[in-house]
Amino acid sequence: DTLCESTFNETYCVAANAGVTYSWSVTGAGNTIVGATNGTCISVNWGTNSGSVIITETIGTTGCSDADTLPVIINLTHSASITLADDTICLNATSLVNGAAANGAVSWTTTGGTLSSYTTAVTTFTGTTVGTFTLTMTVTNPPCTDATASVDITVVPAPVAGAGPDPATA
Repeated sequence: DTLCESTFNETYCVAANAGVTYSWSVTGAGNTIVGATNGTCISVNWGTNSGSVIITETIGTTGCSDADTLPVIINLTHSASITLADDTICLNATSLVNGAAANGAVSWTTTGGTLSSYTTAVTTFTGTTVGTFTLTMTVTNPPCTDATASVDITVVPAPVAGAGPDPATA
């Protein structure tokens, strides 16, 4: 089972069997069972640490018991940020985009221009056409919700130097 950090009231159940008692426990620092630990279902609050859910079933007439363990992986909260403020560059110029990502895989999208990398937090944008373009960095770590950060870069026409005719030859 894979969950996101700080998942609350995650339910685990087993089928009820006559004459059987149940005892549940969880491992991992900060992970707790909410309510009773002796029914066919429990609710668990998961913190930031992976752990396990352990169910022990005991047959009342014989005292025989068996335990089963379900490992639970906790994906830490991921984040995305960009330190570049909205920027303006000339046509065919570049802008270094300093993104920061934690606990996930990075992917970039852009509404125009090109990027030097679409899978690293730091990339370089090249303005290949005039306009305002949005760059979005997404950090994924399923099953958790994606983290995103965006910045706009405006590409303006490059200046054309035109000194005019040489006065000495005019």
